[in-house]
Amino acid sequence: AQKRPVSSDDIENVITRIEQKMRTEYENEVSSTVIGNLVMDELAELDEITYVRFASVYKSFKDVDEIEELLQQITNRVHSKKKRSTLDETD
Repeated sequence: AQKRPVSSDDIENVITRIEQKMRTEYENEVSSTVIGNLVMDELAELDEITYVRFASVYKSFKDVDEIEELLQQITNRVHSKKKRSTLDETD
């Protein structure tokens, strides 16, 4: 999240939510894959650029098509959030 509009409090909140999910949804050991996916879910909601940066390392993309697919998912998510936000404002 370096050089992004993400505060240390935002990061701490993400960590807290991930820890809570792990405690409530998993009994013993939690695989690194599960943790990585939880981090990606949280970062996608927090800041799209931070999410892409993390995903580019975590997912070890093999080609441009994989990156393009990720960017399309983010674009769809952003459009959905904006649409919901607009609908909420009209209520």
